[in-house]
Amino acid sequence: MIGVAIITCNREDMYRVCIDSIHDDWYDELVTVNDGEAVQCTKGEYIETGGGVGVGMAKNTAMQHLLDKGCDYIILVEDDMRFKKDIFKAYIRASKITGIQHFMFGYHGPANKAGISGGKPIPRKVIDYGDQKIALNRHCVGAITFYTRKSLEEVGLHDEKYTN
Repeated sequence: MIGVAIITCNREDMYRVCIDSIHDDWYDELVTVNDGEAVQCTKGEYIETGGGVGVGMAKNTAMQHLLDKGCDYIILVEDDMRFKKDIFKAYIRASKITGIQHFMFGYHGPANKAGISGGKPIPRKVIDYGDQKIALNRHCVGAITFYTRKSLEEVGLHDEKYTN
């Protein structure tokens, strides 16, 4: 089962674009975890943290919720993302081919792109698995993170002191 969680905090306009861009046939479970003022949730489940618990705890709430729902693949999405195609199944495919249990999307913002404006991606290395290429980037960017159930059960959830 594929579980997707949107993490939001006081950015309802961005959240609305994000949730509207995620198609119903891309996931089995969808949950919004809100760590700020209430937002109008139009699909999936909705959890309010009470506000101000921080990124680590909000993401843990989402991951634990999706684990409890029986999800084998968990994708966390920050509210400023917009999707044009289903990349969730691409992460699952890459995990099955490579054996890698955790991925992070590396091209949100300028950290792993050429130029201040965020031009073309500049990975440090690309590993070719034949049917699958995996880019290794200098910076971790947590705008989209992919986990398998196995990785979360073996390693655990986020350090809740993590704030940004």
